[in-house]
Amino acid sequence: MSSLAVNSLRSTAPTESLEGTAARERCYVCFRPLAACHCAAIPRIENQTPVLLVQHRRESFHPFNTARIVRHGLVNSELVVDQNQRLAARIDLRPGAALLFPGSQARRLDELSPAERPAQLVVVDGTWHQVKTVLRHVPALRELPQYCLAPTRPSNFRIRREPNDQALSTVEAVVAALQILEPETAGLEQLLTVFNLMIDRQLAQPRPVAGRRRLRRPRRTGPFIPPVLIDELERIVVTYCEAEGVPRGVRRDEQRPRYLAAERLVTGSDGSAYYTADHYDSFTKIR
Repeated sequence: MSSLAVNSLRSTAPTESLEGTAARERCYVCFRPLAACHCAAIPRIENQTPVLLVQHRRESFHPFNTARIVRHGLVNSELVVDQNQRLAARIDLRPGAALLFPGSQARRLDELSPAERPAQLVVVDGTWHQVKTVLRHVPALRELPQYCLAPTRPSNFRIRREPNDQALSTVEAVVAALQILEPETAGLEQLLTVFNLMIDRQLAQPRPVAGRRRLRRPRRTGPFIPPVLIDELERIVVTYCEAEGVPRGVRRDEQRPRYLAAERLVTGSDGSAYYTADHYDSFTKIR
């Protein structure tokens, strides 16, 4: 039921401290520093109700994202992340699917009869602003029946700000929903154990020395890729140039390129795309 741990793409690293090399290297499953990786603690749970996680693309690489815990913990789950305009074509909504969202017309999940319970639980993952953006761009999600929870205590997500006392993190919401829909499923609480472990490890880190506060630009969770670069690859021309080293005393913007070339992406009838760096002698598939 819950004895197997998810395999992470990481090497062995100490967990007592986040100093040194382990603080810089990251696990590519949980995106935490290797010294704070919690993948080994994530159980594998055979849940009955399929869970579809629809994630805003800016949330996908957030270091404290909790949808990854759900995805790697629940056997019967799927995580879809893409540009908002492309999500509609990628999500697979089953008959009887319902959206877990506290909308104005949402019904409480614990008040449903067994016959009314959803056959698939859909959860949009992101900040509240991001969630509303996804719902605005994907009409199929807005049209789903909406169900909500009635939390008896505030979220334990002490390292990210919640909009109100009723708001829960994704992992907390999914666990609470499955405990209502399938109370016989064992191990769900272990997902919250991993969630609390992530929080406790972060809060245990030494705080910076008190001093003058420096204003920093908000951290971007990922580069913005215009949809045109994804949807119209046949119109894209990749240019690159090479230049010799800039001599001392010469400004870099005054240095002229020594070699300039342009290559066009090659697209296939099946939607695939290839890049050639040797004028069509060989190809590298990029989509």
